[in-house]
Amino acid sequence: MYLRLSKAIGLIALLSAGNATAIELTENIYTSGFLSVGGANYRSFDQDEHTWQRDWHQIVEGGVSISATLPLGLEFNGQALYRDFAGLSDDSKFKIDYASIDWRKNLLGVGEQTISLGRVKSGGGIYNQTRDMPFIRPSVLLPNSVYTDDLRSVHSHIDGVRFASNFYIGSGDLRIEVAAGKPDLDDGFVEKFYSFSKKSRWRDADANYFDIRYQNANWLLTFTKTNFDGDINSPFRQTDDGSSLASTMSKLDLASSSFGVQYQHSDFEVTAEYAKQRVKTYNTDLNINFERKLTGHYAQFRYFLSPQVSLLARKEKLKFDEDFELDAILPIGL
Repeated sequence: MYLRLSKAIGLIALLSAGNATAIELTENIYTSGFLSVGGANYRSFDQDEHTWQRDWHQIVEGGVSISATLPLGLEFNGQALYRDFAGLSDDSKFKIDYASIDWRKNLLGVGEQTISLGRVKSGGGIYNQTRDMPFIRPSVLLPNSVYTDDLRSVHSHIDGVRFASNFYIGSGDLRIEVAAGKPDLDDGFVEKFYSFSKKSRWRDADANYFDIRYQNANWLLTFTKTNFDGDINSPFRQTDDGSSLASTMSKLDLASSSFGVQYQHSDFEVTAEYAKQRVKTYNTDLNINFERKLTGHYAQFRYFLSPQVSLLARKEKLKFDEDFELDAILPIGL
């Protein structure tokens, strides 16, 4: 049992070309779309050959979004996403990135508050809410040390409710978000934690996050905390000769937090983030306990040659340790 680190370990982005368009369908309905193509050279671990390999791969992203003004001061916002990252991510290629009904109101007598129901985009760090918008984020691939792709499904969005509030303080904006609901996870996600039991299935999962950020003309400061817990149903050998199967339930807990700071200038931008993640898996029936801690940080400098072209330099580091205890018959790999 182990958490597989993202395969993008030594990665160089070669090209990122994107195009975005927006169309007003009616007076109250707007739609937009984008298409982005890139290339990356990365070093990945082949688990069948047990060797490291480096190769070039094509990256393709596309999305269609729609927003509509509804009666009673409500809005609908949604986006369908296609994402083919050549094995860098194990998520499904087609996703509903977000789809929510939003109600904006001055509920507290100061600033603006928003209540959203549906699939809401998760907060998290400086780039998480814009990680699927290639014309907004700084590069074709975000820093793997903080935005680990293997945990993308947990941090991408939540099916539930979100409350957000903006407070205007002097020349800056303070935004606070809290959300809770169900993560959108497919069964393949389990293999990152139960790689030897491919028939493991999610039974239930819950997630919540708290995000706070302050931004003025030059500075952006962020803090995010995310919690996730789920139940996994896994098959295992009931007898020594493997003649019969039984199922057992495991618990998976994930907690992460991140801090970010960014200085923005008309000609350049400096960004640094630090993230800490802890994954715990335990099964009382099989006496299996597993824990992995990840800490990552990066610093990057971006110089704007023009509004469309920039030069980027980044240095990042990801560290992890693990603790694994086993006192049972291993689940079988089916």
